[in-house]
Amino acid sequence: MSKSKLPDSVLADMERVTPIIRLIESVLTHKRPGSYDFADSFSEQAAIWNEVAAKFEASDMARVQAMGFRMKKILPAIDEVDAAVRTGKNVAGSAIAVYKALRLLVRAIERTAI
Repeated sequence: MSKSKLPDSVLADMERVTPIIRLIESVLTHKRPGSYDFADSFSEQAAIWNEVAAKFEASDMARVQAMGFRMKKILPAIDEVDAAVRTGKNVAGSAIAVYKALRLLVRAIERTAI
């Protein structure tokens, strides 16, 4: 399946979340774990992210569903890192979980675009 064969609505939603992906990357790169506070600091972008993830998950196309499922995991994983830093428990495991979720999302996006 080529990217051009994706429905226009999926392509439009992918374009909506592209800047949010860059924002997530910037937050993870430039803020310290425990101070990400993505959903609070960027509530509008988090709402768009969650809306698109839910749309993708409800898609009839398995590859788009997988992308939505992976998107849905990112923001909670970021929140878990913040919580882990506050409690001092499982900080490394939580941080690794964020990067694993991101890696799996990238893989799902690549499979969708093929």
